[in-house]
Amino acid sequence: MIGGICQAAYQYFHHNLLVLNRRNEIKKLILTILLLSFGQAQAQTAQTFQTGGMLLEDCEARVNGTNNVKGAACVGYVMGIDDVHATFTGWKRMDKEWCLPDGVHSDQLVRVVVKHLQKYPEDLHWAAGSLVGNAFNTAFPCEEGV
Repeated sequence: MIGGICQAAYQYFHHNLLVLNRRNEIKKLILTILLLSFGQAQAQTAQTFQTGGMLLEDCEARVNGTNNVKGAACVGYVMGIDDVHATFTGWKRMDKEWCLPDGVHSDQLVRVVVKHLQKYPEDLHWAAGSLVGNAFNTAFPCEEGV
C-alpha cells in the first residue's frame, strides 16, 4: 500500500514539477514522499521508488543543463533529504549525520551527490535517499560534539 502511494506521489511529482513553481510546495511534496517511504526503506535491499541510478541521471541533467525537469527533480530530492534530516534531528529522533556549512548552495549539494554516485557505481541500485545521506556525511562531517 505504501509502495503504491510512494510510486503515485513520485509520478505526480515528476509529471507536475513545472506546475509546482514555489519552493515550499516542492519541499512539502518531497517531505511527504520521503516520510511515506521511510516505513518501507529498510537499508539497501528494500524495494525503493528512487534508486541511486535514477537520481544520478536526474542530477547529471542538472549539472549538464540537459533537462530542466529532471534537474529540478534532482534538486528537490537532494534538498528534501537534507530537510528530512534537519527535521528528525530537530525532533531529537536521530543524531546529526552531517552538518552543512553556512551558505552552501543547492547546486553545490547536487555536485557533491553526483561526485559520490559516480565514485560508487556499484551502489547505484541502492535507495537514493541513503546514498545522498552517505554523500553528505562524507563531504560535510560534523565537528566533535555537534
